[in-house]
Amino acid sequence: MAPASKTNNSSVGNKWLRIVGIVLAILGLLVAGYMSWAELTGSNTTCPGSTGDEPGVEGAIAVDCGFVQSSVYARILGFPVALLGFGGYLAILAVWVLENRASFLREYGTFLVFGMALFGFLFSLYLTYTELFIMYTVCTWCLISAILMTIIFIIATIQIVQFMRRPAF
Repeated sequence: MAPASKTNNSSVGNKWLRIVGIVLAILGLLVAGYMSWAELTGSNTTCPGSTGDEPGVEGAIAVDCGFVQSSVYARILGFPVALLGFGGYLAILAVWVLENRASFLREYGTFLVFGMALFGFLFSLYLTYTELFIMYTVCTWCLISAILMTIIFIIATIQIVQFMRRPAF
């Protein structure tokens, strides 16, 4: 039996990256969906790891999803940030799922996912910075979402590097 070619190995690796990315995007949808539901219905979220500390006190980081969710940073131009995250995860998931079924996505899907993941990663960095250094309060769900988006960004970066290294012919 002949050894597998380099192309076959990279396509198998890319398939696994895509599958892991799809699973992470689904998890992100669940987290962002829960936060969006809470935001749109005015419900309180259950915040894993809540410290019971007073939120917003300099020098101590509290865990309080309600405080973060009700802050001015939870909306952009009146639009809930959680809903923006839900849309982002949904768009990334759609591209990865439909990538092999639509010629446009087969050609440009890698770039689309990379661009969306880059935006999501940078926006998550901004929100996490805001939680840690301005509000002194973190939301566990927000941190989970930031971690998921970071891993999705890493996967998208690996995929774009692999894509750029492919022979042009």
